[in-house]
Amino acid sequence: MKRIFTSKIFAVLLLAVAVTALVSGCNKKAPADKITLNFSGPEGMTMSYNGKTFHGLTRKLRPGTYIFKFTAPGHKTLWKEITATHADNGSTTAIKMEAERSAILVRCSTDNPGKDGNVTVLFNDEEKGVTPCLITGIPQGTHTLELSHPGYASKTLQVNVSNARPLPQIRESLVSISGVLRVSGTPAGAMLYIDDKLAGPIPYQAKYTAGKYLLELRAPGYTSKKQEVTLHPNSSSKTHITLDAEPSSITVETIPSNAVCTLRGEKRGTTPLRIDNLQPGNYKIELSLAGYDTIEETIEVKAGSHEKLKITMESGFGFARLNVRPAGVDVFVDGKLVGRTKVSEKEPGETEPIKVADLSPGRHICTISHPRAKPKTVQRFEFVVAKNKTTECPVVEMWVADCELTYNNGLKEEVKLLRVDNREVEFSLQPGISMREKRSDVEIRRLPLR
Repeated sequence: MKRIFTSKIFAVLLLAVAVTALVSGCNKKAPADKITLNFSGPEGMTMSYNGKTFHGLTRKLRPGTYIFKFTAPGHKTLWKEITATHADNGSTTAIKMEAERSAILVRCSTDNPGKDGNVTVLFNDEEKGVTPCLITGIPQGTHTLELSHPGYASKTLQVNVSNARPLPQIRESLVSISGVLRVSGTPAGAMLYIDDKLAGPIPYQAKYTAGKYLLELRAPGYTSKKQEVTLHPNSSSKTHITLDAEPSSITVETIPSNAVCTLRGEKRGTTPLRIDNLQPGNYKIELSLAGYDTIEETIEVKAGSHEKLKITMESGFGFARLNVRPAGVDVFVDGKLVGRTKVSEKEPGETEPIKVADLSPGRHICTISHPRAKPKTVQRFEFVVAKNKTTECPVVEMWVADCELTYNNGLKEEVKLLRVDNREVEFSLQPGISMREKRSDVEIRRLPLR
């Protein structure tokens, strides 16, 4: 009896579990097997999977990851990974495909026989180079091709690209609309400007598009001149322009002044003077002054120039440069004082040369003296002067005491200082003899030059 009761209870429990499961299943919706995906892309696009091509761009797929192949006319094949989830159900995926591009070879000739090149190519207003010109990467559609060359009528073409195949070669020719412009004139080498732009020196020749041009010729020292010309197609224009020279002058100076100036055999006055209204050319100038050699010079006068001629007249005398050291030495030539040596401004420790003029040709005696010189206070040497030349005399150095030393015992000596530092003093008592003393044992006083 007890077993029968237990079995009934167990059966009731199983029934309750079954009813609960049934109720729970009725409240929860079962997942769908497939979802819907839409695709969009270029016109004529198709898609395939595992070698099977689908019709249309709407697919019902089970959730998962797929690799589709997309194809479209005029576009490169595209392999794309697509992941489908319940969240994507009913959505549209845009497929971007790279369009295939075409190419074209452009050739163009001018009226020069056998000339195929150097024609500028513009493709969709972008310069691509000169012919022969290969243009690649052209997308589908209608494009503008423009061919141009100076002196020729430009040409514009429409290029239609419908697929990726290279287009047939384009062969064109341009018609000349230019003529030859020839310009000559005076003076040679003058600079030619065409419509205010520098073209180059004359004589000048170049091709220009037919039309009117403003020519201008310029040259230093000449008055510029303008002239308008008309150039016709396939013709030659010859133009000659002569410029008028601007007045020129020469200023003549001489040292000394009052020299008689003769220009091309005609006396013009005495220096200093200015000679005006001269034409371009070479002029021979003769300068004469009593007591001086006559001088002849040739000077080139350019148009509009103001030349200067400065001449030092050469007398029958000579010159000398006396190099004497140290500073403070009196220098005499033939018994006449010509100067006292001075310290050089450019090179300390050196002296400025003494320049002596108006010396007669021949031998001269130079005497130099200084009261503190040894072994003698006066020295002599000779030099020779040539007419109209400068004699550079060798350096003559006197031994001259330049400082006074006072020893600790009170003894004083005039010496020539050779070197001094914190430890010792080196000096000379007379030419060829040097001595040293401790710096602490002597006092130094610089002596004046004279």
